[in-house]
Amino acid sequence: MKENKPKQHHYIPEKILINFTDDGANHVFMIDKYNGTITPPLKVNKAAKQGYYYNYPENKGSLETVFFNIIDSNTPPVIKMILNKSKRPLFSRNDRSIINRYIASQICRVPAMQKFFLSMEESFQEAFSDKINKSTFLTKDPKSTFLDQIQKNTEHYSRMLDNKKLKILDLHHNKNYSFVIGDNPVICINNDNHIINILNLDLHSVIDYNIIIMPISYKCALIFHDGKSDSEIDFYINNLNDLQFYHSERFIFGKDEKILSKTLKNYHLLCHNIIEKMQPINPDLFIPKKGEPVVLLPPKLKLSNAVVDYINKKFPLGLNAYKKDNP
Repeated sequence: MKENKPKQHHYIPEKILINFTDDGANHVFMIDKYNGTITPPLKVNKAAKQGYYYNYPENKGSLETVFFNIIDSNTPPVIKMILNKSKRPLFSRNDRSIINRYIASQICRVPAMQKFFLSMEESFQEAFSDKINKSTFLTKDPKSTFLDQIQKNTEHYSRMLDNKKLKILDLHHNKNYSFVIGDNPVICINNDNHIINILNLDLHSVIDYNIIIMPISYKCALIFHDGKSDSEIDFYINNLNDLQFYHSERFIFGKDEKILSKTLKNYHLLCHNIIEKMQPINPDLFIPKKGEPVVLLPPKLKLSNAVVDYINKKFPLGLNAYKKDNP
């Protein structure tokens, strides 16, 4: 009997990614920001995917069939309506709800979020290695926790977006510029003087961001905001491609190879400037020459000694053991 190939799950749905193509054959370029490699044009059904990505361990079901099949089926027709200016007056409250739910799920479903959960577990394991044998410290099963959090936090983010104003940005007037889309495509910004409103405190806390932006085609982006002025929003829109590179876990997709290459250089310069600004705080920090390729890795959580001491006293057997007795 032939062994079944791994089922490929798209962390950016095919019918969204197709809006970043224009060759009539649904091909998209993909760049790896770590090594600068641009793949030959890929069919969108071969991009932005991982095998069994949304499957629970031990054959306990899959979010692909019980969760994302509905979201990924409902959203493309609404986005198609938005992209057609003549049909935008038909955009209904139900359509807005569908879009909100899709954007909310797209915040939660990406590889960067899964790596965030895994890095948290690794940080706790490093800090409490003497208490961990073959179990985990934070949660018994990080993969299942990640999938559970997708469902839970999609609902929280969806309600948050319900309370935002929605602006649709078109770039059709600019023939020389097109949006790209990264593997972590929803840009979430809190720019209100460090005031953070936490809607849900959990392993991944849900924050009430005041600007949320996602490109939905190479000429259109959605902006959710709290009544920000156009000048505030314009800053982020003008730098949206740079933000897609900065925010991505690794891969960025687009219809235009030249724009991907140019934005990668902008991203390298941005990383260089960030390192340069950090140098006074850390004099031993190596600063590469301007123009050299530089990539910033995601920040890694490191627990302070005070936090380690506190957790040791409060949860002597680890948080995972505590949860078994206090579900």
